Amino acid sequence: AGIDEAIASVKKPGWSSGASLNLVDLSNKRMANVEVYMDTHSVFEITPAIGNYSHFNEYKHLRTASGA
Repeated sequence: AGIDEAIASVKKPGWSSGASLNLVDLSNKRMANVEVYMDTHSVFEITPAIGNYSHFNEYKHLRTASGA
């Protein structure tokens, strides 16, 4: 199983009421941040061009129902 399968598993409705996960596939040299809030999600793939990607306990790319 690779990163795509891991992303698919956390995108399922009801998985979490809120989370930010960093997923890494060392074999294929891929990394993604997945933000989950209720039944919405956002996936942001980190590339070498992006470099460092930090998370500070707030959603960075997911828009919630309240617009936050």
